[in-house]
Amino acid sequence: MSRRKFSERDVLAVVHHNHTTLLCYRCKKPLEPGQDIQREHLTEIAIGGADEPVNCAYSHRACHDLVTNGPPSTSAGSSKNRIAKATNPDRMPALVSESLTIEQKRERKASRVHRPMVPVKRASNARDIRE
Repeated sequence: MSRRKFSERDVLAVVHHNHTTLLCYRCKKPLEPGQDIQREHLTEIAIGGADEPVNCAYSHRACHDLVTNGPPSTSAGSSKNRIAKATNPDRMPALVSESLTIEQKRERKASRVHRPMVPVKRASNARDIRE
């Protein structure tokens, strides 16, 4: 007779049944049965994170959504933003420039327009202007 494998939901039910408190990774509030709970990867799989238990945590759906999508006003700092930066070389010019050969880097540097710094004249009255 083979043993039945438990789903994550079953394991969470056993944890609760044994009076063990499991906290949300993000807000640190208790995770209760019946709440919308999600498993999240601490380092996203898309940017090299492992699909292993050591890289996972449980969070409320709302807490996990906030990390995944960012706050309503912006997506900066969200998981989607980090994945986009890591997978799109146009958004990470430093990574692209590191892949250039030494000759290409020299050519790029030589083609830049160098403008000499010009001092800005600031004066509170006419006598303070120096040339």
